[in-house]
Amino acid sequence: MARLGVASNTAANKTYGGEATGAYNTAQGDIGQFNTNVGTLEKGGNVAANPWQNPAYLSNVNRLQSGALNAEANAGQNQIAQLNRRTGGMNNTAAYGAQQQITQNTQRLADQLSAERAASDYNKNVQYQMGMATLPLAGAQAEAPFYGSSVQGQGDALRNLTSTGIASYGPWNAVIQGITRGAAA
Repeated sequence: MARLGVASNTAANKTYGGEATGAYNTAQGDIGQFNTNVGTLEKGGNVAANPWQNPAYLSNVNRLQSGALNAEANAGQNQIAQLNRRTGGMNNTAAYGAQQQITQNTQRLADQLSAERAASDYNKNVQYQMGMATLPLAGAQAEAPFYGSSVQGQGDALRNLTSTGIASYGPWNAVIQGITRGAAA
């Protein structure tokens, strides 16, 4: 029975060491990727593709903007029609001036919509890139349970040793209790 406890402890130490080293190395790789991502962002680059430059997104936004511009132009055409009715179609100078006003208003609206969209897309992309840059940290955090389970396995093996009486002598008790306390913490 005594040899079983020693073998169990040796196996637990080996498993603990392997799992702890693996978890540590994986977490260090994830942290290294995070640091690389931060460096990329600091240089003005993108960590991931900018979804607000996707052709499908841009096509949809341009379609919506085109609809808004058409509505503006239609409103202007209604103003010209009202002007023609009021003047009996005899005031061509006023119609020409109204047409110029419609064109200018439509161009201003196009500029305003494009500028607002670009600013909004830029801000959304900054937030998105920051989120993508920190994503590897979630992987590093996911390694914690693997490290904890390897510590638990070693603690179980040490309890097996104690129950078989192998570690019932003074110096062994101090070592095992210290290890067990460290594993529980």
